[in-house]
Amino acid sequence: MRANWRSLRELEALRAVIGAGTATAAARRLGVSQPAVSRALAQLETRLGKILFERDGGRLLPTAEALALNRELEPLFDSLSRLDDVGWSITSSEALRLAIPATLAHRFMQGHIASFLKLHPEQTMSIDVRGTDVVVPGIAEGRYHLGITDSEVRHNGVRIEPFLRSEGVCILPKDSPLAARAVIRPEDLRGLPYVALTRRHSARAATDRIFAEAGVERRIVVETATAVSSYQLVAAGIGVSVLNPFPVAQRAGSEIEIRPFEPRLPYLTSFVISASAPLPAAGRAFLRHVRLNTVRTPYTELV
Repeated sequence: MRANWRSLRELEALRAVIGAGTATAAARRLGVSQPAVSRALAQLETRLGKILFERDGGRLLPTAEALALNRELEPLFDSLSRLDDVGWSITSSEALRLAIPATLAHRFMQGHIASFLKLHPEQTMSIDVRGTDVVVPGIAEGRYHLGITDSEVRHNGVRIEPFLRSEGVCILPKDSPLAARAVIRPEDLRGLPYVALTRRHSARAATDRIFAEAGVERRIVVETATAVSSYQLVAAGIGVSVLNPFPVAQRAGSEIEIRPFEPRLPYLTSFVISASAPLPAAGRAFLRHVRLNTVRTPYTELV
């Protein structure tokens, strides 16, 4: 296939759809319309003479040919990313200041930070692992350039850029009898030892409300501040828990079982940016890097 700017746009659409799962979500990532993404994919399939996606309802499932092509494109888009950011990467002297809650810092962002710095070794970063109650005012007051959170944010000093949606799941020890069930409901957990997030965690109130509405009083045996420690306690056999699967389920081990939980418990992970100060070029490049290199999982949907 002879490369030109039009075919590069088609290839970028291919990569975005593989990562996002739908043409609509891919369009949001690329900043174009959904018909433009669909048109680019159709043109690419015609150009190559191959079926690249199978349609399954609203989903686009990549074929083996699409996945193979995507692997071949990695070096090309790495090079384009470096060219995109060459202006700031040569002249930037200020560290990019990030504020990230512990679970997202240790289970998700570390890999993206490492790969970004390998692409741009001249760029420096300052990473502060903080709770959302510090991340949000810190962004508003200019102490940090960019944050990320899975909590609901209401603050006039910041703007929110949605990134990823997920739904609560039930985390069970490997030998739990409940592992035989396809879906877990509040009444299934009645009387069982339960690992809860602390009350200052924003997700705690939503979980408490669901169990209260179901008339189920949990037997909370331990409260902990992070989803990672909740996961580890469940894996150690201390109890069960209902958690946001992102990002703890990304590296789920054989010591736990994960089951869908009903009723729905939605989560939204978002970037946090100052409402008044522009995001530095390095921050825009890093945000784009994270979006382009995050793939959809069974538990998540990119937005």
